[in-house]
Amino acid sequence: MALFGKRAKKRAGRKIVMLGLDGTPYTLLRDLAGRGVMPTTAALIQDGRLMQMDSSIPEISSVAWTSTMTGRNPAKHGVFGFTDLQPGTYDMIFPNFAGVRTNVLWDVLGAAGKRSVIINQPSTYPARKLDGILIAGFVAIHLAKAVYPPELVPRLQAMGYRIDVDSAKAREDMAAFIEELFNTLRVRQRAILELYDEGGWDFFMGVVTGTDRLQHFLWDAYENDAHPHHGAFLDYYRAVDALIGTIVERLDADTPLLMMSDHGFTGINKEVFLNHWLRQNGYLNFAVNPPANLGDIAEGSRAFCLDPSRIYLNVKGRFPKGCVAPADVPALADELAAKLAGLADPETGKTMIRNVYRRDEIFSGPLAEHGPDLVLVPNWGWDLKGSIKRQTFAEKGLFSGMHTQDDAFLLVRGAEVTATDKPTVRDVMPTILRLAGCDTPADVDGHSLVG
Repeated sequence: MALFGKRAKKRAGRKIVMLGLDGTPYTLLRDLAGRGVMPTTAALIQDGRLMQMDSSIPEISSVAWTSTMTGRNPAKHGVFGFTDLQPGTYDMIFPNFAGVRTNVLWDVLGAAGKRSVIINQPSTYPARKLDGILIAGFVAIHLAKAVYPPELVPRLQAMGYRIDVDSAKAREDMAAFIEELFNTLRVRQRAILELYDEGGWDFFMGVVTGTDRLQHFLWDAYENDAHPHHGAFLDYYRAVDALIGTIVERLDADTPLLMMSDHGFTGINKEVFLNHWLRQNGYLNFAVNPPANLGDIAEGSRAFCLDPSRIYLNVKGRFPKGCVAPADVPALADELAAKLAGLADPETGKTMIRNVYRRDEIFSGPLAEHGPDLVLVPNWGWDLKGSIKRQTFAEKGLFSGMHTQDDAFLLVRGAEVTATDKPTVRDVMPTILRLAGCDTPADVDGHSLVG
């Protein structure tokens, strides 16, 4: 059953297609394209413009994809992390699409009479009404609430559509996890191609998230050609490239194609537990040990961390057990920033932190006061964590790959890129709006990369 009729008529105006590869780094994409693993992508690079792109800060998918689809920073769209705190409490909440405080790309397109099809876009659950189709991606819980319009749900169920890979299998049986990756991609491709071929859209976006899952668990398989799953890693990217090829074959000559990732990836040397460091250095304590949750924070604690690297000062009036006077915030922030910037691996002495940002350096907008006081960006190889229960400062964990902030990619074919500066994920929305002939909202932070 076609959502826009048996075969929708060709709509007037320029169409735009965007493909997302969650977490695929610029450096990996160039490598695999150059080695012949991704021949279609190599041809796109030759015909278009491939750019290294900066992600959001912090460099996690919930923030990065929300910044991509809104063109704004967290102080405007309201998503500061995968988790957040209920205002005025230490209670953890999970921000979702219902809490995004501003319009998104396809809202603006819809207001201009343009229809969108969005498949597997992370951080769009629960699905909101739009002019077109939305199938939410990670983290979507129930398919029935992840799809608009709802009459599409039975069709997806019939094809065995999967919202995400069952990553738990990687902890039990890596071969089963790899099989899960390929099976999920296969069904995702079917949904993408069916909805693409039915037409009736002006903007089409499909996202592959298995790339991120693959790299978290098997980045070492990419780096080591003797790894037992090295071939499977490359085969997965061959399958992704084949999916890209099926879209390229369908493109009209005048249809621009964009491809992007929301952040980069690299191998992990160690996981770094910032709340343990805060405890060891006298900034944080808990009334019980081990703490059940952040609500067990002890009186007198001056700072705590939320995943992955957000430092909050325990300020009077902001938190129930706040002890830091507002007048003392700048001095304490400076003190912590100086110490955290000097964090080094205790075994190798290598510097772990690339940058420490204060709130007003990266957040600008009406929601800035809800953001963290400091955000750390690590050097490649040190994966920052906000666990409150870990009893070590740094150690090797299950994951072999981690996100990076400075190695996402953006590829544009079919439009001339005029920008000379390194783009950020916030530039994607205004770029697509320019290509679609739509005005960009005045409060968008990003800039169009095409003339």
